[in-house]
Amino acid sequence: MHKLSVVLRSCATVLVAWCAIVTVPASAQGTYGLEPAGAPRSDIPQALRGKLDANGTRLYRVDRGIHVPLYEVWWCKSVPMRNQARKLPALVYGQLAPGTLLGVLYLPNPGADFHEHKLGPGFFTMRYANVAKGKEKEDDDKDDKLKKGRDADDADENVPRVSPYLDFVFLSKVETDTNISALGSARLVKLSKQVSGAEEPASISLVPVNRLYKGFPSVVSDDQGNCSVQFKLQGRTLDGRATTLDLSIRLITPPDFGRDD
Repeated sequence: MHKLSVVLRSCATVLVAWCAIVTVPASAQGTYGLEPAGAPRSDIPQALRGKLDANGTRLYRVDRGIHVPLYEVWWCKSVPMRNQARKLPALVYGQLAPGTLLGVLYLPNPGADFHEHKLGPGFFTMRYANVAKGKEKEDDDKDDKLKKGRDADDADENVPRVSPYLDFVFLSKVETDTNISALGSARLVKLSKQVSGAEEPASISLVPVNRLYKGFPSVVSDDQGNCSVQFKLQGRTLDGRATTLDLSIRLITPPDFGRDD
């Protein structure tokens, strides 16, 4: 009986620790949490489905007692990685080569990407991309508009949102992107622009992992309304070594109300 009591207390401790990891207050947005999403859905083409983990992760929000599913993510069972990470300023995930398939994202309800392009609902491949634009691109856009006689305030309204980091995933519809190998840049951008319907590809920002959160997966949110989910991806280097990659994907980014819709 004593042993059973010890086991029950241990299970309760693990359950409390899991809940502490996956449920985080999100200011006025409600409470974000994670739960298992089960096996990859049958809507995903078999060529992709066979490459995905057997169990996905669902991000949800509880708002006024209502449970709202936001995203489901299935990562690849094994992600190809470089033997040695590429090192550049503002590059977080230099282990990944552009065009690499990372997994599949599902939006059960309409959403938006990093640039506030309307998305979904639907299933999308996630491929790694590093976008070498940043502050220089923003300044160039402002200069071009000012040269055309528009003032600085007006120029700010239409400057694309930029990230301090170069790392993104580009989204493509699973119906058009069933190739499990890496895609070339031109092909990836073309497929992703079909999703965004804009000059920028449909993209979601990758950010550094917050090491204060020890468990995987875990939710990290802040007072500005951002919400990231941290995962540990399994991979293999080009020389055949098994490896892992701690990765944080910013699935929720608050609207920029300073921009003109």
